Amino acid sequence: MYSLKEAAEAVGVGKPALLKAIQKGRISAVKNDIGQWIINPSELYRVYKPVSRETLPINEGEQQEPGAVFLGERHEALNEVIELRLKLDSVSELKARIENECSDLRRRLDDTERARQRAEDSRDKAFFELSRLTLLLTDQKINKDNPIIDPEVTIEAQTPEKKGWFKRLFGRG
Repeated sequence: MYSLKEAAEAVGVGKPALLKAIQKGRISAVKNDIGQWIINPSELYRVYKPVSRETLPINEGEQQEPGAVFLGERHEALNEVIELRLKLDSVSELKARIENECSDLRRRLDDTERARQRAEDSRDKAFFELSRLTLLLTDQKINKDNPIIDPEVTIEAQTPEKKGWFKRLFGRG
C-alpha cells in the first residue's frame, strides 16, 4: 500500500494530480486513522504506468523534470511484470470461485442422492404395505417363509382365479 507521496513517486506524477484523480473517482483510495491517503498499487497501476527511479534512464549532466516518464526496455519489462501479476491475481481469484462452485455442486448432488434414496425406500415400504393390505382384503395369509411379495408379479396374478358357477357345479374346468 502506498501513501499519496509514494504513489506519486511510483508513477511519476505530482501529488496534486494524483489527489485530483482520487477526488474525481478515477482511482479508489482510503484514508487511514491519521487522515493520510492509502492507495492500493494495483489500483494505481490500473490508471497510471509505473515509473521508478531505478528504471529511469538519466543521461549525465541532464536534469530530470518532475513527472517525466521515460519509456525504455526496463520500463516495458516492469509494466509486463505488473500486468502478469494482476492477471495471476485475477486467475487465482477465478480458480477459488470455481473451486467453491464445484464444492457447492458436489454438496447439492449428495443431497439429491440422499433424497432419491429416501424416496426409493418410502416407495418400497408403501408397496409392501399395499401388498399386505391386498392380501388381508382377499383373505390370504402371508407365507412365513416368504413374507415379501414379488414386486414383478401384478396384484391380479397374486389373487386366486375365481371359478364360475358351471365349473363349481360340475367340477370341470
